[in-house]
Order: sequence, then structure tokens, then C-alpha cells
Amino acid sequence: MINEILVVLVVIAIVYFLFMKRPAVKNDSKKTEQKSEDLVACHTCGTYTSISESIIKGGEYYCSQECLEGK
Repeated sequence: MINEILVVLVVIAIVYFLFMKRPAVKNDSKKTEQKSEDLVACHTCGTYTSISESIIKGGEYYCSQECLEGK
């Protein structure tokens, strides 16, 4: 009798911990994180742009193709 009660309690505990106590999953991949990025001045016009959006030629940074071509 006691063994049956213990088995039932263990099964209930397992079900509870598996289905009811799941930790909240953080959706970090869906959140937009703002990361700082270094800015550089365009060699032609002086406009600051991020390095990832800049055009690099001859060791100089340019904000656009127009500035690169010198128009």
C-alpha cells in the first residue's frame, strides 16, 4: 500500500517537473540588441559612418561610392 502511494507520488512529481516547472526560455535571438560600432570619417566629405558601412580603399574610408570616385 505504501509502495503504491510512493510510486504515484514519484510519477506525479516527475510529470510536474517535466511539464509544469519548465524555465522560461529567453528569446534572445528575437530581441534586437544594439551594439556599439566604431565610426570613421569619410576622407572626402567628413561624414561619419560605421566601419561596416564604409568603403575602404587605399587605407582611407569613404561614406559612399560618390565620395570614393570624388564627385
